[in-house]
Amino acid sequence: LIQRGAAAGARVFEVLDEEVTVSDQADAADLSDVRGQVTWDRVSFAYKDRPVLHDICLDVAPGEAVAFVGSSGSGKSTILNLV
Repeated sequence: LIQRGAAAGARVFEVLDEEVTVSDQADAADLSDVRGQVTWDRVSFAYKDRPVLHDICLDVAPGEAVAFVGSSGSGKSTILNLV
């Protein structure tokens, strides 16, 4: 378990140390007037008969950054697809 954690940690640092190669286009518009809010109150979701999310509460303000982390199959992609 410790070896797997150390390997995962090493991979995280590899990703964080990567040089940023993405840049805005010269004519890109500023994202200065962010509006809207995402609020969920006890949201559940299932794929056919397989429940995957149970009573999720979420409140994200405009311009706020949120990270979804968890193990494989924990519902991160499902949450983002629902948003």
